[in-house]
Amino acid sequence: MERTHLLTNKRDMINDKVKSVVSLLETKYIIVIKHLVETSYVTNCDKFIFGQKRRLCARDNE
Repeated sequence: MERTHLLTNKRDMINDKVKSVVSLLETKYIIVIKHLVETSYVTNCDKFIFGQKRRLCARDNE
């Protein structure tokens, strides 16, 4: 009985570690995307972000 309890605890510990790593990766991914968008808008005003075309710079090219 004690053995299965220990195994369950170990599995829960591993699950918690995996969840924290995944959330850390998601945060880093969002930061990288944001950085790419912020640095690229200077050279190219019209960008496709997540499938939607948005105007990222204030001045018009027309």
